[in-house]
Amino acid sequence: MRKPLRIALAVLALALLWGSSCLAQVVGADDRYMKIRIASPIHNLTSVRVWRSRYDPSDGLPDRMTQYFHNLLKSAPMVEATLLDKEIGAGWPVRGFGPNDVVVKLNLEDLRIEKKDLVGSRMRAYASVRMTVYGATSKDPIYTWVANSELERWTPEYRDLKEPYFWRDFEGTVCWSAVRDALDRCAEELMSVRRGYRVLGRIVAVARPAEGLKWDRDVKRFHVNLGKDETLQEGDLLAVVRSTVTRTVDGEEPVMIYPQKVATVKVVYLSDRDGVVQVVSEPKDYPVQVGDVVLMPLTTPRKGRF
Repeated sequence: MRKPLRIALAVLALALLWGSSCLAQVVGADDRYMKIRIASPIHNLTSVRVWRSRYDPSDGLPDRMTQYFHNLLKSAPMVEATLLDKEIGAGWPVRGFGPNDVVVKLNLEDLRIEKKDLVGSRMRAYASVRMTVYGATSKDPIYTWVANSELERWTPEYRDLKEPYFWRDFEGTVCWSAVRDALDRCAEELMSVRRGYRVLGRIVAVARPAEGLKWDRDVKRFHVNLGKDETLQEGDLLAVVRSTVTRTVDGEEPVMIYPQKVATVKVVYLSDRDGVVQVVSEPKDYPVQVGDVVLMPLTTPRKGRF
C-alpha cells in the first residue's frame, strides 16, 4: 500500500474515531430538532372576512395567519417547521418523522371588534385560536389548547373601520394585533417546557481549574454535553431538572413522570459539542451533581427565561 494512501486512511480512521466519541456525548442529531407540520391553511371560522384587495373579495386572513405562524416557528433555531395540506386530514405521510414530532392544526374561532368614537378612536379586539396537537407518527391527538387575546388601542385622530374589511387597512389595526398575539401564545405553548418539547442534555463531569489557578469557594462548574451545535451561547441560563416517577392505577398509562426544576446554571464556555456551566442557584440539601439533566428551551432568548 502506498504511503500517502496509508496516511489518508489513518487520518480518516482517527477522524471517525474522534467523531464517534464526541457524538456519544451529545444529543443525537435526530433529537436536536423538533419537526412541526402546520396544517395549512389556518381556518377562519368567524364571520369576519378580510378581502385581499378591492378587486379580490376572497378571505385573505387564513393565508396571512398561516404565513405568520410558519415564520414564527421557523425563527426558533431548534425547530424545523413545514406546511401540510389541511385537506388531506389524517392521511399525512409519516416518513422522516420521529415520536417527538407533531402535526398542529389551528382555527381562528372568535374575532370580535368593538369601536368607540368619543375623543379620538378607541378600538378593542378579542381573538380566540384553538390549537390541536397530534403525534406526527401515531396521528393520535396529544392535547388541545385555546389561546385568547384581548387588546385595546386608542388613537387621538378619528379612524374608520367598517365592512368590507380590506387587508391593506386591516393589518394596521388592533384586530390583527390580537390575532397575532393569540398565535404567539400558541407557538409559546407548543414549544413550552411544560409539554416536554425541549432539548435535553446532561451534566457529565465536574469542571476543575487549570493547574496553578484557583476558583472562589462558591464557584461550582460542570461539563455538559450541549454546545454550539445546539445554538447555545455563553451567558445563556439553563434549568437543571430532576424527575419523579409515580405509578398510577390507570392500566393504559401506569407511569407518570414529573420533571421538576431544581437549579439554574449559566453557560460560561462552549465548544461545538459540549460546554461548561456555572451554578447560579441550587438547593442547599440537594446540590447540582454529575448525572443531572440540563434542559434547554427551544426558543430564544434563553437569558433569564428560567
